[in-house]
Amino acid sequence: MKPNFKHERQLWHRRLNVAGADEVGRGALAGPIVAAAVVFPPAILKSKPGWVKQVRDSKKLMAKLREQLYKKITQSSKWTVAVVSNTVIDKIGLQPANILVINKAVKKLKHHPDYLLLDYVANFKSPTRFKTIIKGDSKVFSIACAAIVAKVYRDKLMVKLHKKYPQYKWAKNKGYGSWAHRQAIKKFGLSPLHRQSFKIN
Repeated sequence: MKPNFKHERQLWHRRLNVAGADEVGRGALAGPIVAAAVVFPPAILKSKPGWVKQVRDSKKLMAKLREQLYKKITQSSKWTVAVVSNTVIDKIGLQPANILVINKAVKKLKHHPDYLLLDYVANFKSPTRFKTIIKGDSKVFSIACAAIVAKVYRDKLMVKLHKKYPQYKWAKNKGYGSWAHRQAIKKFGLSPLHRQSFKIN
């Protein structure tokens, strides 16, 4: 499925400033969750640069293309990134942390959006008008772009954290529960960056 501008087009027609938002890292065993918010100008509908056709669900993109799109997206939009640490996740729970990180990203935008489009998040609350869309990162252009920005940002962060805790191979698994990561946990125990509230076998 290819993301499109259907939802943005309807809102732009009403002269609303629209942000797309998404988070990554929910299912990881270590590291933070990261959210991004992006705001594109309606003029992108007319210019339609070539890279727009390459945007997909971030999980379905090869790393090299994802990084190339990250550069195009951040050059073509107003964007922000927010981070919520593993300690906050442990303290308040994953779902509240998920809502928190998205709202933090949106709040950091210089010009607050009139409307927010985001991938489905249960019980989401925001002072901004919003619509949650099931599989939004594969359907809605702005959401897909936010997911790409958040994914590339978090991946780079996990590569940096790998240097501090190389035994867990975060440069490769990005904190997710790969076999090698789980074996390292059995051998070395949990690091301060692991989510202590997660059941890790």
